[in-house]
Amino acid sequence: MPSPATFGAWMELRPGHGRQPDPSYYAECLDEAVLVEQLGLAAVWGSEHHAVEDGHLSQQLPFLAAVAARTSRIRLATGVLLLPMYRPRDVAEQAGVVDLIAGGRLVLGLGNGYVEQEFDAFGVDRARRGRLMEEKVAYLRRAFSEGVAADGPDGTDLPVGPRSPQPSGPPIWLGGTAEPALDRVARLADGWFALAHFRYQKTAEAYPALRAALERAGRPVDGFPIAIGVHLRVSDDPERTWATELSPGVAYQLDRYNDWATDRDQPRPDPIEAGRLRRTAVLCDTPKGIVDALGELQRQLPFTHVALWTRPAGTSHEAASENLERVAREVAPAFAGPEPAWRAS
Repeated sequence: MPSPATFGAWMELRPGHGRQPDPSYYAECLDEAVLVEQLGLAAVWGSEHHAVEDGHLSQQLPFLAAVAARTSRIRLATGVLLLPMYRPRDVAEQAGVVDLIAGGRLVLGLGNGYVEQEFDAFGVDRARRGRLMEEKVAYLRRAFSEGVAADGPDGTDLPVGPRSPQPSGPPIWLGGTAEPALDRVARLADGWFALAHFRYQKTAEAYPALRAALERAGRPVDGFPIAIGVHLRVSDDPERTWATELSPGVAYQLDRYNDWATDRDQPRPDPIEAGRLRRTAVLCDTPKGIVDALGELQRQLPFTHVALWTRPAGTSHEAASENLERVAREVAPAFAGPEPAWRAS
């Protein structure tokens, strides 16, 4: 019997395949976010990349503010915001504004980042990203809980506002699967955002390291909030859906990630061919097949939330909306129960 888990939409807001987003595309994505709430699902997540050519969402908090203004119940989450690149005051202030619009529904998912040109664009030393993450999370914690930060002259305190309506600020989740990142999750975070978009089964291999890190940190292991970020497509003909619709979008995404992850002094990677990708690396199946696969994954990696890419490159608004409807009707009920916590104890 699966444990309770909620479901939400993960959005990158890029059409892909050479097309740039336009106002009508953003309007469709906002409609999809509203549909998430109407269907009784739990959250909308953003995503971000910078200094890239394909129109990928770069600033999540303005997008989430727009979603907040159109909804009243669902959580609004960054998945993930690349904190080492930002001035932490900017993040704290913008998060406060968004959370006031949202009525206290914001979740801040944060990540280190890895793309060389993104750090170049922000003038940040990539080699320091781990240390910067620790320092800036500490800044956010104090800014949210006390409403001040020591960024005045000679380190004096200055006010940070407006304040989030959540007493200790939005929950802070951290990403990453390497052991240093998991140690940071265990020490500093309210939850773990686990990237599982391709070969999702391998993400479970990181969980024992997180469990051990939580135990070292003296924090409860059971019920620790975990979101998995996945490709999930419900279909009555999974092979056809994979071959004609989903695999080209997954190949495009992986191809862009590989290219961006390659430093400028390295040879460019070969393009990824959709026909060589395996359907079993993602969750593209019948409703029963997806429920069974998620149940098996949850036994190895006790996730509390599933964030599914709503609109992989080339996916139409109609197909994205239909998939959300089927997830809500045919997958999510298998994981029904008391809503898991969004903030670790």
